[in-house]
Amino acid sequence: MSVIVNTIKKPLNSRKKWDDSEENEIIAMLSSDASIDEIAKKLERSKYSIRLRIESLAVRAIKNGKSIEEVAKLTNLNDDYINECITKCDLADKRRKINENVYNDITSLKEEHCIFQDEIHKLNEKIESLEKKMASHEKYIKVFTKHLAGGTS
Repeated sequence: MSVIVNTIKKPLNSRKKWDDSEENEIIAMLSSDASIDEIAKKLERSKYSIRLRIESLAVRAIKNGKSIEEVAKLTNLNDDYINECITKCDLADKRRKINENVYNDITSLKEEHCIFQDEIHKLNEKIESLEKKMASHEKYIKVFTKHLAGGTS
């Protein structure tokens, strides 16, 4: 039996939270025309995470009032790609908002369901109480009816 060993080494900072100094380093390296490979090696991150962080920086810069031209120069991304990043981010925000609304709706429905269950329980208790009273009244009616019947014969 042979054992397969995973020899793929993850970058040291894989899954580590990004800090401002790393983002500033990306921008500095991009301005000196460094490649994504070079930035990934220096920051000990994957190429994919560097690409995503550049996209994130681009969208953030646009949302902070920078023009597409400024962001393109800063990130070395072309205008069309920056617009795609913005669209992707907007869609993610919309999905997040929809999911939040759905979650709130479900939570509200669960609360209402609990309230209705409590009301149903209270109504069932009242029905049981009324059924007991009715049974008790029926006994009195039978006794009274017998008494009346016995008294008229």
